[in-house]
Amino acid sequence: MAVSTVATISRQVYGENLLGCSEAEWRTRVDLSAAYHLASQHGFNEASTNDFTARVPGEPDRYLVFHFGSAWDEVTASRLLKVDQHGEIMEGKGKIDTAGFLINRYLHEGCSEPTAAVLHTHQTPVSALATLDSDQFPKLHINNAYFQDEILIDEECNGQYDADAEGSRLSGLIGGGRVLVQQDHGPYVAAESVAVAWWYLYHLQKVADVAIAALSTGRKLRTCSPQCFCYGV
Repeated sequence: MAVSTVATISRQVYGENLLGCSEAEWRTRVDLSAAYHLASQHGFNEASTNDFTARVPGEPDRYLVFHFGSAWDEVTASRLLKVDQHGEIMEGKGKIDTAGFLINRYLHEGCSEPTAAVLHTHQTPVSALATLDSDQFPKLHINNAYFQDEILIDEECNGQYDADAEGSRLSGLIGGGRVLVQQDHGPYVAAESVAVAWWYLYHLQKVADVAIAALSTGRKLRTCSPQCFCYGV
């Protein structure tokens, strides 16, 4: 494919780079703003709270986050704020949820796998399952195969608002995993790109939807066979 054709397709997908930043940063901005919009469309957000963050490619101590107080369906690529590792705004105008950002930043830095994006929500079905005493995400459906044993449960959520202490604790819990769900709080998804993080967040919702529907019948549940997970999805 000719270079000019690639450039044309890129502009069609990602739009015009309005900030003059690197193409890698612009694409990350577009992807992150799209994730905010998708989450809003699916009802994953809780008003304007919760945080999606992404590393700026080529700038390891710089992150992108939305202007706190904006509705998620108002987020745009050019209005995302660029902040340093302490949450100080380096580019853009607005304010951030500093505690929420700092916790995400610890997950960016503390995961044993490269983490370009961290998505945190309070989406209801996932949060509801996390409150169960045990077997919070029963393997009832083929979508569970996406996660295998990667859904980690934090049973010690205690309303800790020391962001450094809480961020350090959570990054130690998630390790090399992708999904950490806090009881009485909600999920964190960490991944190598915004797109992959969104993919896991979306399918986590589908896993929770099936489990909630099955549990609501009051009947005995039948889990998937091991063969179901061997073949994957």
